[in-house]
Amino acid sequence: DTFGKSDPFIIISKLEDNGAMLKVFESPVIKNTLNPKWNNLEISEVALNNGDPDKMLLFEIYDWDRNSSNDLIGTFRATTRMLFDQKSFEIINEKKRAKKGKKYKNSGVITFTRIDRIKPYTFMDFPMGGTEMAVSFAIDFTGSNGAPSSPSSLHYNKPDYDPNNFYSLNEYQKAISSIGYVLEPYDSNRDMEVYGYGGKFFKRNNVEFDCALTGDPTHPSVFGVAGILSCYYNALQSVDLWGPTNFAPIINKIAASAREGLLPKYSNAPLQRYHILTIITDGEITDMENTKRAIANAADAPLSIIIIGVGNGNFNSMEELDGDDVKFSSRDIVQFVPLSKYVDNPSLLAAETLAEIPKQYNLSYNKMFLNDEKYIIIIILVPRNSNADKSRHYRATGST
Repeated sequence: DTFGKSDPFIIISKLEDNGAMLKVFESPVIKNTLNPKWNNLEISEVALNNGDPDKMLLFEIYDWDRNSSNDLIGTFRATTRMLFDQKSFEIINEKKRAKKGKKYKNSGVITFTRIDRIKPYTFMDFPMGGTEMAVSFAIDFTGSNGAPSSPSSLHYNKPDYDPNNFYSLNEYQKAISSIGYVLEPYDSNRDMEVYGYGGKFFKRNNVEFDCALTGDPTHPSVFGVAGILSCYYNALQSVDLWGPTNFAPIINKIAASAREGLLPKYSNAPLQRYHILTIITDGEITDMENTKRAIANAADAPLSIIIIGVGNGNFNSMEELDGDDVKFSSRDIVQFVPLSKYVDNPSLLAAETLAEIPKQYNLSYNKMFLNDEKYIIIIILVPRNSNADKSRHYRATGST
């Protein structure tokens, strides 16, 4: 190394049950310096110690070398609990200690000046931790549903229609009610957005795929489930059912809205709003590749997508989007449920439909912030004059 300066980096390994050491972390190399500083090094607690604060860890400090093997500066062992309690650790190079005997003191000292353990939020923390649900519904108005005036139509309103009587509802209304009434309490304002896709709305000539059923694209929200059912009923009076069945536009719209609420990367505050988009459809989608792309792009947003299939159509593409078997996104954000399996049991429908939301929320929060509880580490190495090993002697201060 030039003029005695080093290119240090740190490797952390944990002791496995079989006695082997498993590497869990490697810091970046800080080149040509005696005063390196690593900022915001993230280490997952599960990866670091399997959730056991007494699991032994090995810290190895190396001097990186481009043309030959890296030189070991020294090592020390400590548990996570010791990192919190002890703070300072001598870096020992066993070969140099054996060679120099009593004259050898250490090859440096690392001091952790601060350790932050960041705890993630769970689904049950939503109302308590300050996170609210932003709920949106997208309703299929394609021609395959059948004319709303026909009793065979999935959009048909029964003569005894009563929004308070689940068994008098058509399949779209059942899907809205089952999911909406469960999610409604998680939004203190009870504001829910409602969109239509695949139809010609408000006597306009073009087919739309993210049309606010309120008639005002700047204010797509209504008050609660009752507002959604009313808005849906009113839309049926004037809409022309059309096609095709495209999901990508509404997914892109809601994902863009969700991203507006992202917090700074290392914030330990809860999300203000987590978005849930429920898409209700009667069959195969026609923009599969665009939809896959939209879902993949939405994986970085605090968003889950629920797809509810109504009727007896072919839902193979929906099951593909569910992503339980085939992953095309960095985070599984889609849950598909066929209404026919639960049509007479709204509580079971809601339970099945919302089953993956906690995991998806945690993965979203983790992707933006933390995977499980993590340690944020800053380590500074500075030269030190002492009776210790003068060829490579450091005092290290760090905050985690």
